[in-house]
Amino acid sequence: MFFTKNEVVELDDEKKFVVIDVTLLNNEVYYQVQEVNSEGVNVVGEKKVIMAVNENSTLYIEDVMDENKLLSLKGIFTG
Repeated sequence: MFFTKNEVVELDDEKKFVVIDVTLLNNEVYYQVQEVNSEGVNVVGEKKVIMAVNENSTLYIEDVMDENKLLSLKGIFTG
């Protein structure tokens, strides 16, 4: 896993997100995150699901948009 629960991460759009939950589904790691302010303290956005993909030693973050996958993950995430 690349991120841990409660970790604040900054994504490429310079927004910060707190990791609410982490789960493994079909050998892929998914993260439920929520945007926080620049200090990483106050919640300022909606929850979303991302996944981290490691290609050639470069970490890419992708938003999960597939409705079927999101429904499957909704029952797994605890946050």
